[in-house]
Amino acid sequence: MTIIDVLNSPWAIAPEKYAEIRDLYEFHLHADKSDIAAKIAAAEAQIGRPMENQYRTLEVDGGVGILAINGVLAKRMNLMSAFSGGTSTQLLQRDFSQAMQDPLIHSILLVIDSPGGEVGGTQEFCNQIFESRGTKPIVAVCEGMMASAAYWIGSSADELYISSGTAQVGSIGVVAAHTDMSKAEANRGVKVTEISAGKYKRIASEHEPLSPEGRAELQNQVDQIYTVFVDDVARNLGVSPEKVLSEMAEGRIFIGQKAVDVGLVDGKRTTQQALQQLKDDRQQLLYPNRSASAANHDGGSTMSTTAVTQPADIEAMRKLAFEEGCNAERARIQAVEEQGSILPGHEDLVAKLKYDGKTTGQEAAAQILAAEGKRLKGVAADLHTDAPKPAPNSPAETTARTTQKIDSTMSPEQVTAVAKKNWENDPKLHREFTSEGAYVAFCKAEAAGRVKILNKKPA
Repeated sequence: MTIIDVLNSPWAIAPEKYAEIRDLYEFHLHADKSDIAAKIAAAEAQIGRPMENQYRTLEVDGGVGILAINGVLAKRMNLMSAFSGGTSTQLLQRDFSQAMQDPLIHSILLVIDSPGGEVGGTQEFCNQIFESRGTKPIVAVCEGMMASAAYWIGSSADELYISSGTAQVGSIGVVAAHTDMSKAEANRGVKVTEISAGKYKRIASEHEPLSPEGRAELQNQVDQIYTVFVDDVARNLGVSPEKVLSEMAEGRIFIGQKAVDVGLVDGKRTTQQALQQLKDDRQQLLYPNRSASAANHDGGSTMSTTAVTQPADIEAMRKLAFEEGCNAERARIQAVEEQGSILPGHEDLVAKLKYDGKTTGQEAAAQILAAEGKRLKGVAADLHTDAPKPAPNSPAETTARTTQKIDSTMSPEQVTAVAKKNWENDPKLHREFTSEGAYVAFCKAEAAGRVKILNKKPA
């Protein structure tokens, strides 16, 4: 972002801070480097310490990730942070994402003392926080000031508190300015002629006075951003945009209890109280049988637990145990599946053993073998049932039997009776005749003299 961009861009910031930033950048625009160095040296002498352009990174206390949001907010911090402190919304997004992904961090605390800042990057961070609700508890505490862009961000937390009765909250509004550099350039003997295409490309150029059309265009841009700001706050607080406009917005600052009364914040709670509450809530969630006593302090509450504080990495330990359990279950299921592939045909049993959550591979092998043995016994029984019945009149050939002769003096009934008895007693007849009926018919024909046996050996 160039200096002219800073001077002309829309800002969501307390007006007095905006004027300070404009003065600083206009000084930087016209002064040489030695003047800037002298101003920094004077400021350092006044505050009694060197100017620091350093961002306080994410801190962790008892499983609570703490993000400090201090000074002027900008997407990328630069000159202003050396004079008034400041925070990059890009770095805030990075560290917030890290806190959400870290299994050792169970809650997030935003500690805010900021007049607001640049519009760019503010809504992105606001939406990141809002979309993370429900994953981990997110609490914001205002320590001093939470105005404009800072409130835009703070309102997206699950809970929002002020630390004292003098905290300043609100300033829901947008400001922009046009810087006319034409006279300063003329004094330096500079004349800039811009060549552009498109009516609105340079409608508010810093190289000439602001035209009515340029002013209208800038006002339109500011109004659009203001609408987005109001809609986001309404969404974050769970109220209508009309309520925000009528009771909270229009750039008003609310001090202490008035901020609570209009619904901008949930109550009063110091940073330490909010931090302890997040720790206590976590312990109550993990160990619901352990009691804690509550005490009200200036409209808020804090919890004083009597239980011994548990390690901050309890969540990591649980996550590790969960992963180990998952790996063990996958290995068990794979072992059961392998037994089923060795001896196919028991798919239903394998499916049951896979999902019972307890059967090991060895136990599955034993059950599958038992089922296979039972199946084979059933097959043998079926084969025995389906086998042809043995002939009831088939005596063993080793049994000594006598055959009674058939003669013509016998009646047909006697022939039939003797023939059947011979069939029962002489197994050799079974090889000569196809059935008992065939042999009986032969005996009847023989008794009637219709059969003549040739080459019959003497008995």
